[in-house]
Amino acid sequence: NEYKSYLSNMVHDALKKYDLFSTSEAAKHYSLFTPKLAPQVIEHVLKRTSLRSILVDAGCGSGSSTRPFSPHFKSVVGVDYSEAQLRLASQITQESNVTFCGQPLDVLPFEDNTVSCVLGVMLIQFLDVPAFYKEVDRILAPGGCLVLHGKGSPQISNQLVNERLTYIKTKLFKDLFHDRTMINATKYNTIPHLYESSASREDFTFTKRAKIKDVAEFILSWSAALKYCQRENITYSELYDKLVGMLSGSDHVANHVTEEEDFDMVYEGFVLSWVKQ
Repeated sequence: NEYKSYLSNMVHDALKKYDLFSTSEAAKHYSLFTPKLAPQVIEHVLKRTSLRSILVDAGCGSGSSTRPFSPHFKSVVGVDYSEAQLRLASQITQESNVTFCGQPLDVLPFEDNTVSCVLGVMLIQFLDVPAFYKEVDRILAPGGCLVLHGKGSPQISNQLVNERLTYIKTKLFKDLFHDRTMINATKYNTIPHLYESSASREDFTFTKRAKIKDVAEFILSWSAALKYCQRENITYSELYDKLVGMLSGSDHVANHVTEEEDFDMVYEGFVLSWVKQ
């Protein structure tokens, strides 16, 4: 047990480099402005497992993907290694059957064969997949399910805003994204199967109406925004003002997009799942 605890602490320290929202302000912006969990993900989870005991949200962050499952499971547990995110999750969660704990994700605090579902949202690219899969297989009950959800960058129906968003991602924030972020762009097609015979995949799109301020706030939810503020020694408020100016094209009279104009933000989402036999 002491050796296992030692290994767990080593893993926890190593994972600190993947704590992309390590400040309270970064955690707050992620919680406020990251897109809500798509209903297709909830539907997929409920379709793929009939068990309703424990759902574990691995890499839960501030709980935005944890709380929606409260009505559907007896107990919902969010697990993460970001102290700032977990503090915020505990503060804003009101559901009595939702709890949170700080733990490395390859040493999950559950007994063998007891968990109905393990959910990972925008998570798997940051993990040692074989170690994570081994732990998921240990805790899942027969009939339990691992569900992984990812989503691509939004496409914006206003061409000017879309081009400016691309510029911000590729130029303004160049080299500020995590080195494993790009696996999400592959739509998890390179992710190995947990259980080959029970694999399922679902692709979908979801759309929301937005204005310039919504896109700027969405950018503030990125880990790269925190790194940019740290590098440039500016506040989130100052970055927000800069983003609004860039997205609206305030310096270009002919190509200016007013803050009152609205447009579609279209996301591609995908869900992969495996049921333990």
